[in-house]
Amino acid sequence: MALVLVAAVCLVVWAAGLPSVRGIDAYWADDSAPVTRAGVEFRGDTAAVTITPATDGRVSVRATGRYSGSRPRVSVTEDRNRMLVIVECFAEPTRLCELEAEVRMPPQLSLLATTRGGPMRVEGLTAPVILNSESAPVVASSLSGAVQVRTMSGPFTAERLHSSRVAVRSDSGAVTAQFNRAPSSLSVATGQVPVRMIIPRADGGYRLSIDSGGAPNSVALTEQPDSPRRIAVRTTGGEVLLQPATG
Repeated sequence: MALVLVAAVCLVVWAAGLPSVRGIDAYWADDSAPVTRAGVEFRGDTAAVTITPATDGRVSVRATGRYSGSRPRVSVTEDRNRMLVIVECFAEPTRLCELEAEVRMPPQLSLLATTRGGPMRVEGLTAPVILNSESAPVVASSLSGAVQVRTMSGPFTAERLHSSRVAVRSDSGAVTAQFNRAPSSLSVATGQVPVRMIIPRADGGYRLSIDSGGAPNSVALTEQPDSPRRIAVRTTGGEVLLQPATG
């Protein structure tokens, strides 16, 4: 796959004494070769990312924001069947870097996305996704491939999930999820924070394994020990609330 650099122009203006990044934009790749994976890495504490489906078969990124000190960097590279997007935005005690980036990618590409302190939102993808975050919130919306999430202290929120397999692990981040389709495998592990999920009823019910570490739990799903559908939730003292979807 040939990478085409459409524009690498950074328009810088001065506002309140700080240069603003109006556009570090649009790297893309055509679809003439079988790229099957995409990676997105955000290196820095104040870079926010939104990852959405592309309609033109290309991978693109656009970043805007402001900074003092080192200029933010955006790069897109290709390695075999993988596209890698890297956004660097480092803040220091006397230097500022605030960046928002939007990545568009074909929804059928599998995704590995990593961020440190900036929030991440991923929506509308159909292939498997792996989402990693240290302390920032992670939001997943309208995903239909397998979902794997690992956070340290950042909360995870999911809405309108169609994914059959979902695994969430967090040291201390709350988990909130709403499924539009009954999952076949759902596992959640976190600390002394709540887990709240809305899950459709399933024929044959679910095989449930719930451990809230002594905290209250409320599970309103039909339990069936031999069901092929499994839900496992473990906290070290966080409330667990599992409710059936209505309507």
